[in-house]
Amino acid sequence: ASLSSMYQIPLSTLIYTLAMLDCKPSNSWIQAWMARSEISSFDEHGLSNAIYALARLEIQPTNLFMKNWYLCFLKNAQFTSAQSLANTLWALGKLTVDADP
Repeated sequence: ASLSSMYQIPLSTLIYTLAMLDCKPSNSWIQAWMARSEISSFDEHGLSNAIYALARLEIQPTNLFMKNWYLCFLKNAQFTSAQSLANTLWALGKLTVDADP
């Protein structure tokens, strides 16, 4: 695995774990996480976890983050489980995001 892909699973898991602990990180941490997260290498589970965690923590994603998230989600949608899809729809309903990538 490439170095960038080895770090992506922990990044999506990290934000999800913080959300499950109701532990909202600082704004600078969130900005660094969004900048470092290479959405294109997230799998369908990582995409769902990331967007769910942002919504649960009430963190508004950047437009660039969402644009990349949408593009990657559309490529992986066929592999998404029912639970991941439910979590994603809940998250998108909670966030103030543009529905048109």
